[in-house]
Amino acid sequence: MSLLGKLMDTMRLSSEDDEDDYYLDDDFEDEEYDIDEFEYKIYCLNSLKIARCKGCMQCFINGSCPIKDDMNEIKKELLAADLIILASPVYMHNVTGDMKNFIDRLAYWSHLLRLVGKYGIVISVSSTNGNFFVKQYLNTVSDYWGIDIIGNIEYRENEDLNILEYRQLISRIVECFRENNILINMEAKEKIFQYYKNKYMDCYKKNTTVYITQEAKFWHENGYFEYDSFSELFK
Repeated sequence: MSLLGKLMDTMRLSSEDDEDDYYLDDDFEDEEYDIDEFEYKIYCLNSLKIARCKGCMQCFINGSCPIKDDMNEIKKELLAADLIILASPVYMHNVTGDMKNFIDRLAYWSHLLRLVGKYGIVISVSSTNGNFFVKQYLNTVSDYWGIDIIGNIEYRENEDLNILEYRQLISRIVECFRENNILINMEAKEKIFQYYKNKYMDCYKKNTTVYITQEAKFWHENGYFEYDSFSELFK
């Protein structure tokens, strides 16, 4: 199972002696999982070739981005992952420029709930403050992508890592997969689902191809209109 798909900006959470990796292994063993069986990848956005979003709107018009770079590989990995971790340092109470550009390049996915069925974790790191704003923003983005965020980790410089928090998060991860796709946070995504469902169904009610957008076609071709709620679509 592809358990971890991780997208991060320049940051470091683990201690010098890798003590936290030790605890991670122990926790998965406690939950009857072998961490060596999980396939995971870590992407550092500042080391990848990701061009700036041009704002050309082609992704909305044609359903794909015309820029060919490392984003093509990342999209495939995101779609294949079962759990996605979004991590960013705090830059002036927001994510970094690299993270923001990454999100902008996937703006059209926000109309498609493209990552529905996947769980997510948000990590923010700061010197003193601003974690709340990064957490709030990345949670909102995840809602529009269809990701169900099951945990948020906030870390500040000179603070000790909260091992208990990690243990609880790992237990939550195991519970979500063990209980067969239970939903943790549904309210916001339900509103998003109903809004776009009504909007794109109107395209077909007009009975002319002039009004049928790429987003409406995606919803129709993937059977989204057949679901009454986001929770049904997630499962």
